Amino acid sequence: MASTRERNGRWTALYRDASGKQKSAGTFDSETEALARAQVAELDARPPRAVEVHPVQKRGKITVAAYALEWLENQDLLESTSRPLCQAVVRHPPLSNH
Repeated sequence: MASTRERNGRWTALYRDASGKQKSAGTFDSETEALARAQVAELDARPPRAVEVHPVQKRGKITVAAYALEWLENQDLLESTSRPLCQAVVRHPPLSNH
């Protein structure tokens, strides 16, 4: 987690890299700027992982979402703008009814 440390009236931006080691992202005049830079450096070092909304397999069998994406790839008659739109619809997480 990004943090800051004050030393001699200046602020050091601290973050942890992918292996968990603490590193400095530089020294700044304000705590807010130091924390912002530390958070950016941490995101660069450990980018968030994508979460699969619709699994491609369940119990060893292909799901409808995976089949639909594969089917869309093989459609030659779709217009170039239609394919990404259809893929986005298939990949979109389901809306809740609440």
